[in-house]
Amino acid sequence: MLERKSNAKKAKSKFFQQYNEIDIYIEDTAVGYKKLFTKLMSRYFKGKYQVENVFPLGGRLEVIKACHDDQVKSDRPRIYIIDGDLYLLTGEKHNLKGLYILPRYCIENHLICSESILKIMEEEDPEKEIETLRKIFDFNGWVNSNKENLLLLYIEYAIAKKIAPHIKTVSHGHKCLINDNTGIVDSEKIQNHIKEVRVSTIQATDIETYEEARSEVSQIVSFSDCDFLSYISGKDVLMPLLLMRLKKNVKTNSTNIAIKHRLSNNCSVDTFKDLNLAVNLV
Repeated sequence: MLERKSNAKKAKSKFFQQYNEIDIYIEDTAVGYKKLFTKLMSRYFKGKYQVENVFPLGGRLEVIKACHDDQVKSDRPRIYIIDGDLYLLTGEKHNLKGLYILPRYCIENHLICSESILKIMEEEDPEKEIETLRKIFDFNGWVNSNKENLLLLYIEYAIAKKIAPHIKTVSHGHKCLINDNTGIVDSEKIQNHIKEVRVSTIQATDIETYEEARSEVSQIVSFSDCDFLSYISGKDVLMPLLLMRLKKNVKTNSTNIAIKHRLSNNCSVDTFKDLNLAVNLV
């Protein structure tokens, strides 16, 4: 039944071939994400491919399977996009033509752009100039205040994902990590959460297995700003924290998804590294 549904979703692309010069398949089926992806892909492929629509297939496994079943010759350019997720830290190998793994955790990570955020704040605030808002929002300060804490937490999440995948990690979200609406996590809560995940992971395996996994994951992380914006879930943590900080400093009635759409109009698309090279032209 699930396979038939996935095939039906994929088949929809044939009805849009006169509008699309490339078929793009994604995971996300949530409200607003099809339009969000379409905007970003249209901007990225501007001048090369016309993109009027993308096609959500329902999940990571569905996209991978659809790509696996599409390793055949065709005159249609197509690409299958999946989130980076914790696999960026745990490692996941796929040798499929046309499969593109986002170089950041998820699509929200690619929306995070300080200038785009400031543009929205300037549009919403009737009085303050953009340089004043820049100082108030202090994007660099936000990054520096959260970077080490959240990367340490996600290293722990990745270790659990690697050797004890049944343990709850990312789904905890951001609310258990904060004390206020500044968008900055609480160090003590982070440390307590790290200990909880670590204890659960070791109990589910053993200390030797844990240490080996920790060594492998830690080698990937350099604690740079790029690591922070890449390896932490944008959907579950970074974007909620940023929107919280934005709404603390500027009054707005815009919904979170509406703000994400506004960000998609102006954020850099250079973060989609080598996306054009992943297009299946076989």
